[in-house]
Amino acid sequence: MAIFKRAAKIVESHVNDRAAHALTPEQQLEAAYLQMVEQVGEVKAQIGEIDYALTSAKRDLEDLDTRMQALMQEAEKALQDGDEDRARSRLERRSTSADRRSEVAARVKVLQTTADRLRDALEDLRDQVTTFRDKRTAIDARTHAALAQDAMHKAAKALDGTASDVLDQAAQQAREVEARSELSESIDEQLERLQREKQ
Repeated sequence: MAIFKRAAKIVESHVNDRAAHALTPEQQLEAAYLQMVEQVGEVKAQIGEIDYALTSAKRDLEDLDTRMQALMQEAEKALQDGDEDRARSRLERRSTSADRRSEVAARVKVLQTTADRLRDALEDLRDQVTTFRDKRTAIDARTHAALAQDAMHKAAKALDGTASDVLDQAAQQAREVEARSELSESIDEQLERLQREKQ
């Protein structure tokens, strides 16, 4: 159907718009979704117009049926009264009304078929919008999960690197303190200090 081709063109036009306007993928998806929803609204409006025309045509059909029946009754009464000219006139009018009724009936049929097709197209379009939305939600969920996983990985790596750096620095400082201590005190001095502390 033309509606589905149009939906495909919408998505294609957004791909082309991306190059022209440098849209992000999220913006492309949002624009495509909004245009599909807009298309649903347009089809609904068309259905409303067709339904109005169909109701009007059916009313015309009922009016013509009533008029044809009345003209037939008038023709029969004119014949009973012996007025053939009047009866013929009523039958001619009835024939004209019958021709018009055929035209209106054909219009009703076309309008009904069009309304049915538009309703089918609307259901299909709504299904496409729902499928599009569901797929987009699934993609968004996967994207957010991947971004969260990546952030956790980067945080863990940064923490590992930071912890490793801190430990390396502490070990280095301990070695430096030990080296200074060793340089400043001989073994004899250390022994004397220990003995004094003991007393």
